[in-house]
Amino acid sequence: MPYLFISLLFSLAFGFFITGLIFRYTIRVQMVAWSFAGILQPLSCVMYLLSTPPTWLQRPALWLPTTHVFEAMRQSLNGGEFSPSHFWWGFGLSVVYLVLAVLFLSGFLR
Repeated sequence: MPYLFISLLFSLAFGFFITGLIFRYTIRVQMVAWSFAGILQPLSCVMYLLSTPPTWLQRPALWLPTTHVFEAMRQSLNGGEFSPSHFWWGFGLSVVYLVLAVLFLSGFLR
């Protein structure tokens, strides 16, 4: 359940960011907005471990809260314990992205 909260925060941040782009650039960015989810999925390590992609791809993946969520859920499902480090990294990144996305959106609404 705690990982669901992190995913919710990041989803809100992502939605605010996309909404800001659409408000600023109108429907010209609609295709870009829809493709962000497809770009985000491989970087989030949904289907594989974080250690699987090359090193140059692992570094940007660590800056996504979704990567920490999936890594922590994998660890829990494999008989491990709750991972506080993954939780706090994911939560912290989600909060930072949410604040930045709200500022981004409010800048365009002004």
